Amino acid sequence: SALILTQNIYLQGNYCIPTGLEPSHEMGHIKVFPNPCSGFLHLEMAVSHESSMIDVTDISGKSLLTSEMRDPSITLDVSALSPGIYFVRMCSNSGNDVRKFVKE
Repeated sequence: SALILTQNIYLQGNYCIPTGLEPSHEMGHIKVFPNPCSGFLHLEMAVSHESSMIDVTDISGKSLLTSEMRDPSITLDVSALSPGIYFVRMCSNSGNDVRKFVKE
């Protein structure tokens, strides 16, 4: 499949590859909770959106969990992650956003 360059990311299949550019704020207000979390992490977008790719990474940037967000909210099972600091990246054709969360 071909790479598609959007505003700040490349989209290829189920992967989003950051280009090092500033995150777009076109995705609207995003809630990530609870933070810190222990088993499940909830993501909610305040506005309707197109499908987004979700990528959970550790602080070194290693991708640990990917999922597709087709609805305004999604629950991720992060219980298998070791305690620490992680990032959740949401990528879509209209932009991308990154949030930090702590796993207890």
